[in-house]
Amino acid sequence: MTRAVLFRSVWLRGYWRLLALPAIAIWLVAASAQAAAAEPWPTRPVTVVCPFAAGTSTDTLMRLINASLSQRLHQNFIVENRPGATGNIAAGVVARAEPDGYTLFIGTVGPIVNNKFMYKNLDFDPDRAFAPIALLASSPLIIVGSPKLPVKTLNELVAYGKAHRGPLNAGTVGVGSQAHITVELLNKAAGITIGHVPYRITSQALPDLASGDLQLSVQYVPTFVPNVQSGMLTGLAVTSPKRMAELPDVPTVAEQGFPGFEANGWTALFAPAGTPADIVGKVNRGVNEYLESDTGKEQLAKIWMTPLGGTPQQLADYIASENAKWPTSSCNDQRFSTHDRTTAKKYLRHPFAHLWRRRRLSGRQSQCALCAAAGLHLCGGESSARRHGRRTRGLRATHDLRHRSPADVRCS
Repeated sequence: MTRAVLFRSVWLRGYWRLLALPAIAIWLVAASAQAAAAEPWPTRPVTVVCPFAAGTSTDTLMRLINASLSQRLHQNFIVENRPGATGNIAAGVVARAEPDGYTLFIGTVGPIVNNKFMYKNLDFDPDRAFAPIALLASSPLIIVGSPKLPVKTLNELVAYGKAHRGPLNAGTVGVGSQAHITVELLNKAAGITIGHVPYRITSQALPDLASGDLQLSVQYVPTFVPNVQSGMLTGLAVTSPKRMAELPDVPTVAEQGFPGFEANGWTALFAPAGTPADIVGKVNRGVNEYLESDTGKEQLAKIWMTPLGGTPQQLADYIASENAKWPTSSCNDQRFSTHDRTTAKKYLRHPFAHLWRRRRLSGRQSQCALCAAAGLHLCGGESSARRHGRRTRGLRATHDLRHRSPADVRCS
């Protein structure tokens, strides 16, 4: 009897120990998580994903900032280039990354604002996927011409485009990019048709420009300043409100008969949504210290960029203002019949709806000047030289700019 009671007592003590194991495990996990949270950041290299190739203006800017952050935070900040899909590939990588502060994203207007209107099936939501850190810099764009193109100014280009029926194509870094939108705005303002040729990286366009296979290119100013200064390319116009000191002989678009025409690209730094606020604040302070320093201003001046900076909230407000430039629109225009309004209503809900030309849509064409940038009448975003009825040597793609009917338009 005594032996049975003793055995039962020992067994119960062991049983309760077994029951206590899950609680101990939970306590250990919580303790380790608290220790990790208390661990100073960063303790290992931080990767900043860039949506463009090495050597581009965005890549160069981030490498300058990374060098400063590495010194200030005593840890390596490195750039990982993920070009393609107008920034969507890089943005998707960061959107899916752990929000631990070790993966950041240098974003532009494409993946942060415009692409959600351009692409039907993004694998991330740019409005929710990122935590804003700081605005970095801005830069105007430049329109350059091939040395084989017999024009020296934008006015001469417009006259040439109206008088000649030959190919007139402009290369950019992708469908829906700031440069592509600028091309379409210029088409609308000047009444000409400049075709769009997307390249994966800008440097791929240089041989085609030099040979004359590609007539034009539009890109951020730092990309082409050395080529224009050397005479390899012809600077036709810059999209800034004033001429640039580095290119005094290149007039602005506005002074060549298009008053108010201005286009500036911007870059900003983001983290995955859910990144701790103290990490965001630490990076923000490091970025602002660099942008406000004499060294930072001097380095950005050398790559023809204007430093911006600011708080995460100021960046969030800026993104909201950029989104507001492309307001949702409903079809209440009395120029359309009831049938036309019903047919066109969903197509007018895209961000460029306010730029539709004043023309009825019944059995007609999509007339938005920027539908091309949205991939609405660019063969659904397909790339094909055949659609121009020719094969163009040296070009990666040529888009059909013929307007398609509303039934063919795909607008999410």
